[in-house]
Amino acid sequence: MKKEIKIILVGQAVFWTLTSLSFGLGYLWLKQSQKKLISHRKTQSYQGDYFGSGKKSKECITESLTRLKDCKNSLCHAGIYYFMRSCLNSSLGDSSACLKVPSREPSSVKDVYWWRKEVCKKMRSRNSFACFRLMGNIQAYCHPNVKKKEIL
Repeated sequence: MKKEIKIILVGQAVFWTLTSLSFGLGYLWLKQSQKKLISHRKTQSYQGDYFGSGKKSKECITESLTRLKDCKNSLCHAGIYYFMRSCLNSSLGDSSACLKVPSREPSSVKDVYWWRKEVCKKMRSRNSFACFRLMGNIQAYCHPNVKKKEIL
């Protein structure tokens, strides 16, 4: 066999071995962390229900964004997502948070992006992706009849 072909075959073997190892380790991590993830989700949902009862929806949003600033990992971001959702659902149901919130319809994708970016910038969010997800919660709360067509 030529030397070039041997190098290519060894490179492919190393690549596929590392790829399989990565997927295997990811699967093992997910299986070990599954209970922790589920319990964290439930805890945040209960906290959201408790915090949101008797409060305006604007207070739920402010509290969620305040908690987001203290987050340092993905688990925390996911927890805040569930906190905000349950907080908004158990709040007084007022429309104080829905002023200037665009719909999630596909025709307004550009408006949605700029609104989310502006709100996250005002809140000085370090993690724009997590903030964008939270803004999606606000839109779902304010426009519940629009089918989810998440593009961002």
